Amino acid sequence: MKFSLLVALSHLKSRRNETGISVITLVSVVGVMVGVTALIMVLAVMEGFEIDLRDKILGSNAHLMVLQGTRNFPWRGYEGVVEVVEETEGIVAAAPFIYREVMIRSDAGVSGVILKGIDTDKAPKVTDVASNITCKEPPKVGEVKSEIECGAEGEQLSDTEQLAVVDDLPTKFIINEDEKNGGKEFSGILIGDQLAELLGVTIGDPVYIINPISNTIGPGGVPMPQAKTFRVDGIFHSGMYEYDNKWTYVALEDAQQFLSMQGLISGIEGRVQ
Repeated sequence: MKFSLLVALSHLKSRRNETGISVITLVSVVGVMVGVTALIMVLAVMEGFEIDLRDKILGSNAHLMVLQGTRNFPWRGYEGVVEVVEETEGIVAAAPFIYREVMIRSDAGVSGVILKGIDTDKAPKVTDVASNITCKEPPKVGEVKSEIECGAEGEQLSDTEQLAVVDDLPTKFIINEDEKNGGKEFSGILIGDQLAELLGVTIGDPVYIINPISNTIGPGGVPMPQAKTFRVDGIFHSGMYEYDNKWTYVALEDAQQFLSMQGLISGIEGRVQ
């Protein structure tokens, strides 16, 4: 037996006339064990929470952004810069984007949101915009299927289905054929599940994006609000209430057209290794 272990056991053992000391020693040892165990458990839980929170934030946002001036300063001739960012060591993907604060309205509610125009080919490689999608667009008019395709609780759509939702954003489909928007075609928009609940909408329903300050000048030289109808093409769940309640995504070309920013972007976002 090792000498150190022998010394430890000699201090833990007691003679018959020192039983009280033995009980005190046992209580002290058990108390230290319980305290250290509780501390380790708390540290493990906090570390897990920190990792989960970090992954959700970094998944919904790009690791880095390249801006020209301020965030709202338009940027023209950005294609070459995107290539330079992509070729930079340590960068695995880059994509242009448009960022603007707007209002969204449905027949059941209204809210202020962030409208983000994304490159449907590049954006899924930079953020988790595709992998967070839990519901996708139902069949187009004429196809027979009764249920909206949503992942079951705790289950995600396949990667192919999620990417297909993002790819279809710029495609114009007919929605609500028998209602007031019947016969009209609209581009798609992705909204969070919390926002969908607030607006009372689901896949295939129309929503109205309103830009309070547009380039349209009304009587007296006052800018007039500009509105555009989109169809709800997908619903996502990031796990962060701020994103699920405030962020919306449309195709970059639709955002450029709606905001009168043809050929312009707000910046370039990238993902590092």
